[in-house]
Amino acid sequence: MYCPEGSVILLSTTVLGNVLQPFYFRAGTMSKLPKFEIELPAAPKSTKLSLSERDIAMATIYGQLYVLFLRHHSRTSNSAGAEVVLYHLPREGACKKMHILKLNRTGKFALNVVDNLVVVHHQDTETLVIFDIKLRGEFDGSVTLHHPVLPARSIQPYQIPAAGPAPVTSQSPVPCKLYSSSWIVFQPDIIISASQGYLWNLQVKLQPIVNLLPDKGRLMDFLLQRKECKMVILSVCSQSE
Repeated sequence: MYCPEGSVILLSTTVLGNVLQPFYFRAGTMSKLPKFEIELPAAPKSTKLSLSERDIAMATIYGQLYVLFLRHHSRTSNSAGAEVVLYHLPREGACKKMHILKLNRTGKFALNVVDNLVVVHHQDTETLVIFDIKLRGEFDGSVTLHHPVLPARSIQPYQIPAAGPAPVTSQSPVPCKLYSSSWIVFQPDIIISASQGYLWNLQVKLQPIVNLLPDKGRLMDFLLQRKECKMVILSVCSQSE
């Protein structure tokens, strides 16, 4: 797996695939970074490959490179659901587990990173949740636990223009099937519909969040970290007068 933003390639080693070897490329040279181990949710019962590529992503968040691991828990475990574990991968020094994003649900997930926010898609409910690791979380002594910033939301519906000759294109556009099984997600913010031949860049609209986050202090902390936030912050300040 390669991350162009960080110029880092990640190779999976060992039988279980959970020991990762990063290499850093710069100015025509390659540096071997320290190996690190992804903690699997339970001891595997066989030597079958336990770490899947679809459960791993790399992304730059607030200027730091992270490895994101989507950890699924078995239904028999005491866990409330899956979680995303963030490992900080520095240029020097060992990789360290820093954050855990609590999803509180099970099923099929996909990850994007938009404007330094971790967006976790959930196919079963056709919704997504957003995490901001800069907001205060619950520190347990080793890692910081985070919960979604907002209630689960769906992607804004998209209308596909009707295909056909020009005289016939007056037909009503066709609603796009959200969270289709043919969707493919790429980092940091790309969603592709393989069946319909569409590619989208995911964006986060800030203005609707004003009404979804009642804690004004937390809302301002959230908005101050976002791009294009000035007008939204001004609107929040004007409402509080």
